[in-house]
Amino acid sequence: MGVEISVIITTYNQPFEVIMHSIQSVLMQENVKFELIIADDHSTCDYSNRYREVFAAKGFSSYRLIRNETNLKTVLNIANALDYASGEYVKTIDAGDLLYSPHTLREILNYCKDNDVSVGFGNIVRFYSDGEDGYVRSDYRAPRQLNHFFEIGDYDSSSVLKKQMESADWIPAASQFYRTDVYRGLLRALGDHYGVRYCQDFASVLALGHYQIHHFDYPIGMSGAREYLQRGI
Repeated sequence: MGVEISVIITTYNQPFEVIMHSIQSVLMQENVKFELIIADDHSTCDYSNRYREVFAAKGFSSYRLIRNETNLKTVLNIANALDYASGEYVKTIDAGDLLYSPHTLREILNYCKDNDVSVGFGNIVRFYSDGEDGYVRSDYRAPRQLNHFFEIGDYDSSSVLKKQMESADWIPAASQFYRTDVYRGLLRALGDHYGVRYCQDFASVLALGHYQIHHFDYPIGMSGAREYLQRGI
């Protein structure tokens, strides 16, 4: 069996230790054929050799390191990395964010295949400082109005798009997952046609007019978790 899902970690001037938290959350995935693509957007420091040492020590070979010759900005950095992705589906992670559990990729794949998903999003767990010496789990949820995505009768993408535009209740990029060819096309349109450089979140806005967007009611990622994990809470 070939690669089922590609994971892209985007990096730009984050410390190596921060990136390693994200990498470790990917390497711990179970019961899934995945590849890891690290897309570095012309950072000051080049960690390529350190990545290779880590992967060699873990006996992991299904990876690709991309280091852009110029700073493309986030949207085109991901779009460029997608040209190298071989999985049918893709999940992107910003350096410092984590996949939620060792079963995250398997759960995403099962959901996509069972529901014929081209564009989907799950739930994100966030942590924030308590103002003293600890971190607590927030009740964060985005988008806030999930009923926009569950209409009676046939799914009307135009109606969903209208509701999203009126409410500005966007789907965060950290929660999104895609069929690879669909995401590639959306990001190329976002970056090349509309000139958007940073807000990859809005790939889902472009998708609203063309695809049904599925909500997977399952935690797939952790954001703001690096300090939380370092403190061992």
